[in-house]
Amino acid sequence: MTEPATGPELARHVVAPQVVSGRGTVTVSVGAAAVGAGLVHAAAVGPHAGHGAMPALFATAAVVGVVAGVTAIVRPTRAVLVAVASIHLLMIATWVASRTTGVSVVNGLETREAAGYPDRVATSFEACVVAGSLALGRRPRPSRLPATA
Repeated sequence: MTEPATGPELARHVVAPQVVSGRGTVTVSVGAAAVGAGLVHAAAVGPHAGHGAMPALFATAAVVGVVAGVTAIVRPTRAVLVAVASIHLLMIATWVASRTTGVSVVNGLETREAAGYPDRVATSFEACVVAGSLALGRRPRPSRLPATA
């Protein structure tokens, strides 16, 4: 049986916590907000059963939100971030239209509806996704080349 490590020997076995950059924090926040919006949409599927195309639209928005969030975290390239921002901007625009005038081309959205709490939560998440994605897309990625003296 070996003795437990102490002092300098112990220090070699301790893994230092990784520091997350500001960019990494924003990337994870964008992904988490997209997943959050997707989960709110998933929760809306059941209550909208029997309202035309609404359950299918909410299910699609749920899957797209979760996939977009995971993709934004795993592969935060400029193209992915622009796509994620565009998708969520479209979701926001659809929500605004459904609450102000109705959307005549979608069965179940023809008439204007009042905004509920889940609507505002999902739209707030989506606004964070759009703002964060665009901010990340504008910032240059840190160089992976070693610094020269």
